[in-house]
Amino acid sequence: MPCPRCGEPFVTAAAFRRHLATGHGMARRAHQPVGRLQRWWDSLGYLSLWFVVPLDALAVLTVFALVDRVHTELAVVAAGMATLPLVLVLSHRVFRQ
Repeated sequence: MPCPRCGEPFVTAAAFRRHLATGHGMARRAHQPVGRLQRWWDSLGYLSLWFVVPLDALAVLTVFALVDRVHTELAVVAAGMATLPLVLVLSHRVFRQ
């Protein structure tokens, strides 16, 4: 089987893999199991901003309205913390691998 990059012929798959790793810098990465947190982080990419932004705005307004009865400054802090879903989805879009 010839190398698709340079055309050098190989008889064994092991020699071909060594050639790719040393000659072309294409070392095969070991399969790493994906944990729960990684699967959850990857799933954030499927959420549409058209879904998250209105839902998050509704959550912020609800939290602010409920906590404002107790304390106004606490309501502002709680409403800021209610933006976490939007922050997570946006950070996934910026920092995904």
